[in-house]
Amino acid sequence: MLDRLVAESGFDHKLTAYHYNAGNELVQQSEYGDDASVAAKLMAQYGGQPVKSTDRTPLSDGLKDKTPLRITEFQRDILGRLKHTLAHDSKGNIQETAYHYDLNGNLVRAANRHRITCFDYNPNGQLIGQHQWNVPTREENARNGLIDTDWRDPQYDMLFQQITDSIHYHYDFNGNRTTTVLPDGRQINYLYYGSGHLHQINLDGEVVSDIERDKLHREIQRTQGALTSRYELDPLGRLKKQIAALNGLSESGKAAVGAGYIPARTPAQTAVKRSYGYDKTGNLLHSSDQRMGTTHFEYDKLGRITQAGNERFAFDPAHNILSDRHQDNVVKDNRLKEYNGTSYYYDDLGNLIHRELPNGEVQNYFYDLHDQLVKVEIFKKDGIKETWAYRYDALGRRIGKGRLKTENANEVSDRHSTDNACLKVEIEFVWDGSHLLQEQNSDGLYTYIYTDQDSYEPLAQIYNYTNPESESRQETNYFHCDQIGIPREMTDKDGNLLWFGDYYGWGKLKSETNITNAHQPFRLQNQYRDEETGLHYNFFRYYEPDAGRFVNQDPIGIIASENLYAFAPNTQRWVDISGAMAQVAAGCAIGAPFGGPVGCAAGSAIALAATAVLAVGAAATAISTSRSKSTTACSKCSSPQPKCPPDVLKKLSEKVSEAKKAVGKLGGCKPEMSPKDLLKRSKAWLNLALARSIREQKCWDGGDEGHQKAMAEAWRHHYKCKEYLK
Repeated sequence: MLDRLVAESGFDHKLTAYHYNAGNELVQQSEYGDDASVAAKLMAQYGGQPVKSTDRTPLSDGLKDKTPLRITEFQRDILGRLKHTLAHDSKGNIQETAYHYDLNGNLVRAANRHRITCFDYNPNGQLIGQHQWNVPTREENARNGLIDTDWRDPQYDMLFQQITDSIHYHYDFNGNRTTTVLPDGRQINYLYYGSGHLHQINLDGEVVSDIERDKLHREIQRTQGALTSRYELDPLGRLKKQIAALNGLSESGKAAVGAGYIPARTPAQTAVKRSYGYDKTGNLLHSSDQRMGTTHFEYDKLGRITQAGNERFAFDPAHNILSDRHQDNVVKDNRLKEYNGTSYYYDDLGNLIHRELPNGEVQNYFYDLHDQLVKVEIFKKDGIKETWAYRYDALGRRIGKGRLKTENANEVSDRHSTDNACLKVEIEFVWDGSHLLQEQNSDGLYTYIYTDQDSYEPLAQIYNYTNPESESRQETNYFHCDQIGIPREMTDKDGNLLWFGDYYGWGKLKSETNITNAHQPFRLQNQYRDEETGLHYNFFRYYEPDAGRFVNQDPIGIIASENLYAFAPNTQRWVDISGAMAQVAAGCAIGAPFGGPVGCAAGSAIALAATAVLAVGAAATAISTSRSKSTTACSKCSSPQPKCPPDVLKKLSEKVSEAKKAVGKLGGCKPEMSPKDLLKRSKAWLNLALARSIREQKCWDGGDEGHQKAMAEAWRHHYKCKEYLK
């Protein structure tokens, strides 16, 4: 017995079968949609219920006579690395992706029918370059006198294609990225002190932000143009207060005063002023804002939000949000049908395909063979119809969207139908790993800078445009975010308020005041709001902020949750920067000596993009197996369970115990100690802090209050020793 997962059924009866080669590698995934009769049998087996002797046959045998709705085939190289995927459905549609690697195992090329992306690395394995090509249509090749060569072939790149975007990276001796070279040659520079504590970001030498930190190297102050933002943290590293105010009048302000008048947009002395309070488990209890007032929050015992201001929320045992009109108090298949006047309809694979809004607007959604949203039909209340198309690269990143000039394009998923000539409005996106780096639309070019390279909290927007006099202009605007990283205000370099907004409990914009027609598309971290649909693009999936859930299921089931549509228990403490795995945002900052006041680091940028895509083949075995063996009854999940395997928890706990013994023998640091003794104790406390941090993040979503205090205490001792060393 190889104990391999060969078939599974979800709560919605969606059936999936898996096939392997002689090397125990997944080579094919077949999806059948929902089949209640076969699924009922499987669920009975999961639940330990008796199964009739006549039904005691493998589930996979019952699928032999069924035609899959979709089949995805995986090809691997001799080292087991995914090199090609081929997806095809019962209608004859085909979708392919190709991957190539260097001798060190680094991903060097990822290609699909829309985009080819190549990566360069230095001898240390650090990413130093990213290059992108748009794949032309046959018609484009013919116009240029080129043959229609195969985009799957790496030689195709150099022989026939012009690079559309290139990004380059430079690093210091500590491995910190010091420069990001944009496609147009401009450079975003990062300056550090010590082993890698960010203290300045500049664009071609012009300061974007200067950063100051406390003794634990946590950010407590940053400049944002004429404003200085200050942050007060509580003992656990959570944001307690923030204020952004002028240190003095800007040059324009001084000129206005000298002339004897005050301009219409004189900067307020305090542009931002907020405070936050938390309960013992770390959930946000209240948020006070100088413009919006105070909002109170309440939660149930599972940490799910039940109140946000005047809003009230209720959930079924599988974490589906319930409408006031819902009679059964349970969404049996996790496919929400109605919530607060909005109706939802799904296809056999669980994708949301039809949404009817309370205002009478109707939206139809169409997906490719990887469940990526590629077309939306919007029927306005006044009878106007809009059709929008979306394109993605081989790593799942959205690289473009546009409104079609004609409403007769039937197959937007085909590469030829999304040619720019068919689009009335076109927006192009450039990515730095999993960070949205640039956005090009008819208004100009927007470049986004984040609080640090591992954060998804936006810091600044560089806007390049051409004015009516055909002169090139550049403006630097700043984002001011709350404790979870949602932008609440935008200001310009002189501190003038450009935009401010308020949000509902699940991240939907409640109200906004746009003073200067500013462009502010961000919502929760790594979410980009599409104005045409109201959905938030969340990297691998789209988030529906009305109901606080995704429009389709987790593409590879990373969390092994009983609800693959769920976002998180709440959006006041949790973020999901990939659209595939939520995590506690505040826990990333507790006791940590890096990141901003919100700081939820996600690791290597390119790793997030590449790993999740490449994991499709391997993860379907390991992850789906763990999901099938997980407890399905929510009543059994009332007590917190570690999210890491028992053997991993055991090893990490052993490391914590070893580190605790070491500091127990050495004790704390004292000023009169020798440098040798101080260094020895500093390293011991650092080992304990890191051991605790790794265990709590991997196994407990940051840990409870006791663990967080212990972690913060270890960091405090470590930096106390370092202070004495100085």
